[in-house]
Amino acid sequence: MRRGLLSGLTGRQAAATLFVAVALGGLGSAVELVADWRAHRDDAARTTRQVLDMMRGAAEEAAYHLDP
Repeated sequence: MRRGLLSGLTGRQAAATLFVAVALGGLGSAVELVADWRAHRDDAARTTRQVLDMMRGAAEEAAYHLDP
């Protein structure tokens, strides 16, 4: 008589272990993805602020020369 792969205790343990490993791997990847996204968002915001701060003086001077 032939039994299925998951019918025995060893097969069920292997399937449960595989499920837990994949679930933990997916969870870890999701956490890392969110952390990377936040870091990228913060870096983009910081760079944007730096560029705008750098241009502010020149923009104020140009506006003054247009309308004294």
